[in-house]
Amino acid sequence: MQQLLEQIQPGLLALQLKPMQERLKKILATQQLNDPDAVKRIRILTMLSRQPALQHFQSAASAVLQRKQLDIVYHSRGRDQQTERIVSPQRLTHYRDNWYLDAWCHKREALRSFAVERIAACQMLDHTARNINDSELNGHSASSYGIFAGQANSARPQSRVRIEIATD
Repeated sequence: MQQLLEQIQPGLLALQLKPMQERLKKILATQQLNDPDAVKRIRILTMLSRQPALQHFQSAASAVLQRKQLDIVYHSRGRDQQTERIVSPQRLTHYRDNWYLDAWCHKREALRSFAVERIAACQMLDHTARNINDSELNGHSASSYGIFAGQANSARPQSRVRIEIATD
């Protein structure tokens, strides 16, 4: 757990997670371990982690929690271009060591997932975010994250991995 808290993104949630880390240290100190370095014998490896800008992550997290819209400038990896969008943030997702903002895109009138590190600028607006129900959000997540994109097709096995992240 200590490693996971440290690796979530160093500095990203440091202030908020510090009390939890201190509590874990106290719990571990009460354990009777024969080897004082025993906790170092468990290792969690991250892969392909990309660092989001701290201020954009914090703005996105605040907008999710306060249910406010965001005005973002997003740089699409697929098309290598920037677009400005108004989004209604629904949730933050930590997937494969990277942060994504799942949001209703008012420009595309659909749910989209935005890689937080690809947000070039962001500002929270005073407008209340559009609320998307959990079943629709979970359906979007099932097709965006996970081993295969799209709805499962049991008739034939999928042979490739594809993740669609706000390329339009």
